[in-house]
Amino acid sequence: MNPISKLVALLRASGAELHEGVYVYSIVPAGMDPSRIDALAIFKESEGTTVVVREREAEKTRLPVLFRVAWITLKELPDSNIGGLIQGLKELGLSCNIVAAVYHHHLFVPVNVASEAFARLRSAEATGCR
Repeated sequence: MNPISKLVALLRASGAELHEGVYVYSIVPAGMDPSRIDALAIFKESEGTTVVVREREAEKTRLPVLFRVAWITLKELPDSNIGGLIQGLKELGLSCNIVAAVYHHHLFVPVNVASEAFARLRSAEATGCR
C-alpha cells in the first residue's frame, strides 16, 4: 500500500477535527512555573521548557510567540502507523508538527495554511486520493 493509501485508510479509520482558535509554540521563561500556564502540551528539554498554548494564554501570561499554529486531531488512530502517517502527509504536501499521544495524534500546522491543510486531509479521506 502506498503512503497516500495508508494515510487515507488512517483518516477513514480516525476522522479529523480542526479545533477552533490559534495556538502558539512558546518557551517558558526561566523562573516561571510551567504549572501556572494553561498549556495544551509541555515538553521539558535541557535548554528550557516548550509549551503549546492558546494564543490568548500566551498573551495573558506574556509568553513569547515563536510559531502560530492551528490544531488538527486525528481521532482513534491506530498507534502503530505513525510512519505511514508521516509519509502520507509529506506526499500530500502538508508540513506539520505531530504530537503522538495515547488516545490521538495531533497535527499542528502553520495557522496561515490551516484551512487548506484540513481541506486536503478531508479530500484525501473522501476521494481515496488515488
